[in-house]
Amino acid sequence: MTKRSTSIQRKERKKRRVFNGSLEQRLRARMDALGQLQPDDITEELWEKIETLEALRTWESEGFGIEPIGSKRKYTTTNADFGGMLKLLQLEIDRLRPPPATPAPKPRKTLAVQLAESKAVRELLDARLDVFKKDVRRLAQDLGKNQKTVRAQGRLIEHYEQKIDLLTRENSNLKMRLLGFERLAVVP
Repeated sequence: MTKRSTSIQRKERKKRRVFNGSLEQRLRARMDALGQLQPDDITEELWEKIETLEALRTWESEGFGIEPIGSKRKYTTTNADFGGMLKLLQLEIDRLRPPPATPAPKPRKTLAVQLAESKAVRELLDARLDVFKKDVRRLAQDLGKNQKTVRAQGRLIEHYEQKIDLLTRENSNLKMRLLGFERLAVVP
């Protein structure tokens, strides 16, 4: 039986790039390079390489002495060791961010157009106001009707409570009379 390892063809592995310096040194090099730059110094090509933290991770520049960072494992803002440095790098990126292009100012409308627009808006607001007034009148009428109903129900409740009291007293009197008749004994 032959060894299994001899039957497997060995592929030549890609050689990993070995970078000089620790992650901290590479982050400091990036901070120093970005700290030296001014927003006016940034070309579009350079901005594409440094516009995000991910782009900054893969940035490689011989001129600044920067080598790419291969591993993403410790390259997070939540990392206890290097997160603070990455947050500072993000602040540097934000500082260097080019200002947004301002849109061209809109041409000013003529007074006739402004007047027509304001009239249309006023008509719309007047129509809404009329609707609200009608709603208020309707709600006031409903409230008045409901108040009358509540008063009528209150009088009806009072009437029934008085009737219950009268019937309770009459019931008590009848019980007393019944007890009086039961005390009378039938004489044989």
